[in-house]
Amino acid sequence: MLLYSAAQEQLLDSMIFVIVEQINYGDVQDPAWRLKIAGLNHRAASKAMGNSNFAGAYFYSTAAIKLLPRDHWDIDYDLSRNIFLVMGNAAYTEGHIEEATR
Repeated sequence: MLLYSAAQEQLLDSMIFVIVEQINYGDVQDPAWRLKIAGLNHRAASKAMGNSNFAGAYFYSTAAIKLLPRDHWDIDYDLSRNIFLVMGNAAYTEGHIEEATR
């Protein structure tokens, strides 16, 4: 969390994988922070998709989904939709067809 807090927006994109990897090892209980971390995982998943790292995109998007609250569609519809789209595309590309269609 310190690395994330210290990173400026310009550096965040270049450090997103390192930051998210470190944060994902923690156990964050605060719902607001969990949603923020889900957004960071989505950002990492999108970057991984752009780099054709489909396994990484699948990993980060799955991590993001696990962080979303039960009512995530009501709280942040756009983030929820975008996370599930990246996860579906990454799952399909990785051969997880059933999960992609779900």
